[in-house]
Amino acid sequence: MNPTIEILYITWNRLAYTKLTLPTVLERGGDVDYEVCITDNGSTDGTVEYLESLDHPRIKRITFKEKNAGISPVTNEFWGKAESDYVGKVDNDILLPDRWLEPIMRVHAAGDPDVGIVGLTHFHRDEIDSLDEHSYSHNIKSLKDGVKVFVQLHLGGACYVFPRKLFQKLGNADLHPEALTHGWSDKQQEFFRAGYFPCYVYPWSTCKHLGDGRYQETDFDIDPPETEEACAERTRRHQAMLTDRMPGKEWDSRKREATNVCLALCADLTRLRRRLWEIRHRRRIERGS
Repeated sequence: MNPTIEILYITWNRLAYTKLTLPTVLERGGDVDYEVCITDNGSTDGTVEYLESLDHPRIKRITFKEKNAGISPVTNEFWGKAESDYVGKVDNDILLPDRWLEPIMRVHAAGDPDVGIVGLTHFHRDEIDSLDEHSYSHNIKSLKDGVKVFVQLHLGGACYVFPRKLFQKLGNADLHPEALTHGWSDKQQEFFRAGYFPCYVYPWSTCKHLGDGRYQETDFDIDPPETEEACAERTRRHQAMLTDRMPGKEWDSRKREATNVCLALCADLTRLRRRLWEIRHRRRIERGS
């Protein structure tokens, strides 16, 4: 029996992006059975009317929020309602390639107990192709049946799938009332500390992040255009992520424990920064500034 899969797709305005990317989510999955659950976070630009007009067999349900509830609360709600073997998410500024879901599920079908979250990379191909494969080969992990993955401690939330049992075991993503997009980064670190590696499909299967100014898929301006300096900085950051050595099973227990401690400290510092921000924000409101 084939595994069941549910994919979350969140919208908040940016109707032009949704019209361009949602069809790729619904129609380009390949020879895989899956359903799509859409949540609109209080759009006011015609997105609600567009979603209401849809009639596609892959759409399981569409939920409409009165205001922007943030990514993590909507994701947690989706995880809690899911009945499938696997759950995933695709952002509405992500243009997916043909048969995008097949390589992801091929990795999961390999059955490696260390593999948790599997996704397509949203890095620009120029960032990858300009690197020598030897500079990042240490992060390539071979599974059974010739399947390979690229281990990465932080996968962007652009396009991913993982077994629902991980949510059942480890619980919701962290919430923060003001920082609406946080939670996924901390959750990935928690998955890793529990022994489940986030990884990209390898050989590379890439999706297009329309927020990256180097893509010319659209003739409309939604996000502010990136400067050359910003694109260069994005490239440096992404290439550093690809070439940094990720921990693996070959590490001894002391090194693995040290890595876990460092990740836990990073998560604690992130929560502390958010708490301090919340306190300062509340004080500004109380002062009326």
